[in-house]
Amino acid sequence: MLSLGQSLLGVRFNHFHFFQQVIVSLLQIRNAGLRHIQCLETTIPHQVLGVFASSQVLLKPAPAGTGVIAGGPVRAVISACGVPNVLTKSIGRRNPHNVVKATIVALESLRDRAQVAEMRGLAIDKL
Repeated sequence: MLSLGQSLLGVRFNHFHFFQQVIVSLLQIRNAGLRHIQCLETTIPHQVLGVFASSQVLLKPAPAGTGVIAGGPVRAVISACGVPNVLTKSIGRRNPHNVVKATIVALESLRDRAQVAEMRGLAIDKL
């Protein structure tokens, strides 16, 4: 997993025998596979459900000071994104690879107010 600053995330699932292969893989992610994540300063903007295969991950905004309430695979992704306060629930199968991918799907589906206003054809102050 690679995180460059806040709101950028890249993931690759491979097994490596040498550390040099890990570095090359991370450089490839940096060049091609980073995804932008919409988040506020302290939490995510709204509740979202991510689905991948038979795994589902529910992400909910949390007030300041809550921290990351999540299981292992979800916590790794959320912490790498730099979101300090979020509540999560893993639903369905608990395969770690599918849970990580479902978490990424959920994070990619987050929208901010400007994107919602543009999709609806309204001004931001009309929302």
